Amino acid sequence: MFAYSVSSGYGSKRVTTTTWFAEKNGTPLGEIKAGGLRGGKDERREFFRSLIADNAELLKRFDEDKKMKIDLMEELIKEYNKQATKN
Repeated sequence: MFAYSVSSGYGSKRVTTTTWFAEKNGTPLGEIKAGGLRGGKDERREFFRSLIADNAELLKRFDEDKKMKIDLMEELIKEYNKQATKN
């Protein structure tokens, strides 16, 4: 999981927007969460689902989270990787 932050503004009025990315087994890096007013939430949700689709337990936990909280997504990635290294 990777994060990319961009700050903009002037003087004391600054805004930082962070976008998170993930990949699996050499697939292209894909956007999983974006801050600000960016669209494409459905596409990001489906991309993240595709990354963990082979783990029914983690997929269920993700599907229960309608807000796509980044803390949960990070936790699911860590758990997925932990389980994958045991096999």
